[in-house]
Amino acid sequence: MKVLAIMACALLLGACATLPDAELHEQLAGEVAARTGQSLVRSGDPSAEALIEELLSQPLGRDEALRVALAANRQYQAEFAALGIAAADFHDALALPNPVLDIEAMWPRDGGGPAWEFGLTQSVMALLTRPARRAIAESTLQASQQAALERVLAMMRDTEQVWAQAVADAETAALLAQAAEVTEAGQVAARALYDVGNIPRIELARERNLHEQTRLRAARAEAQAVASREALVRSLGLWGSQAQILLPDTLPMPEPAIQAPDELESEALASSLKLARLEASVLAAARDARVVEGTSLLPHLEFGVKAERERSGEWEQGASIEFELPVFDQGRGRRARSQALLETLRHQWWQSAIELRSHSRSAVFQYQAASEQAAHARQVILPLAAELLDLTVREWNAMNVGPFELLDARRSQLDAALHDVEARRTLWLAQLQLEHLRRGGAADAVHPSAELATGPARDRGH
Repeated sequence: MKVLAIMACALLLGACATLPDAELHEQLAGEVAARTGQSLVRSGDPSAEALIEELLSQPLGRDEALRVALAANRQYQAEFAALGIAAADFHDALALPNPVLDIEAMWPRDGGGPAWEFGLTQSVMALLTRPARRAIAESTLQASQQAALERVLAMMRDTEQVWAQAVADAETAALLAQAAEVTEAGQVAARALYDVGNIPRIELARERNLHEQTRLRAARAEAQAVASREALVRSLGLWGSQAQILLPDTLPMPEPAIQAPDELESEALASSLKLARLEASVLAAARDARVVEGTSLLPHLEFGVKAERERSGEWEQGASIEFELPVFDQGRGRRARSQALLETLRHQWWQSAIELRSHSRSAVFQYQAASEQAAHARQVILPLAAELLDLTVREWNAMNVGPFELLDARRSQLDAALHDVEARRTLWLAQLQLEHLRRGGAADAVHPSAELATGPARDRGH
């Protein structure tokens, strides 16, 4: 009777396990909202399509682009589905092995009815270790949740970076198109002066060379702008008519987000999902090591009940026990493996913490440097270029300078505007990385794009 009670309890516990996928979905959306202030929309939400259409009807700012991606990009929905896999793994880890029913029938050689033997066995070791296995499964599930959230934050950061690149590339292409118009005007003026003999042919060649190189840079910038725009469309998860997105004419200055290096370092450590995931994995490995240590000599233990019906019709009942004798395999390999895995995860956590500290300090330095460069471009370089153009126009009106000096001043103004665009782009990328660390995302380096110049410096000899 005791054996029957144990087996009934095991069956009851196995039937109580449920799949917590809906709860996991809610937790993922809640964590995204808490860390970023954005709502992660499930597919099939009737309000999602209306929201997308409303956002796409106007030029996309950073927040609008992110909201579109969260509602339209199916990779976010894939993360919801992946949580279902994690929930299924959690259920499988808790489920007890099914009982084994054994039926035998024996017929005598001289004829007559058979003798029947019935056996029902159940793993008791699985029942005894179920609390420990549940703790391991919970830690593993927690690590899966944190990994999913980490991937979502990385996708959000990528969308924000692609948006900044697309807007900056479009603005750069527009400025270089204006620069090509300026150099074309210089070439036309040089041709007219050369035709009447006022300048030598070398001056005409210089103007043509400057214009053709600027045209080439403008064409490359236009191609880059198209590629960046398509990268943004892919990141948003759009297709068909929705792919015709509108972008701002200029990349705005981001809101200031300065922070001392030591403050960001501690905040990044506290919010890091990678460290939290590794901690959960270390905890799961430590619990698994204890289970392996306790069951290495007796990994297999089964109780069962048996009933036998003799040919005479009489019944006999009894119980059975089955376990392995640790003669050849004493579990040393399993113990060594579990300890090695635990040690590996501990070292990975420690090194990840060191790298995160360094990346945090580097992110703050890059942000501070980018902020100073953007301020210098906006407050010094642009005003100086505007002043130079204004003074050159005055000298032109007084007939003290020629048309080439006036075109040079206009080109210098466009060149200053290009420096300003690149400074804002670099600042955006640095700030997005800093915010990504604050949210708990993984650390990596910021790679600002190379600057595009309007063309080679003009070396005039007149």
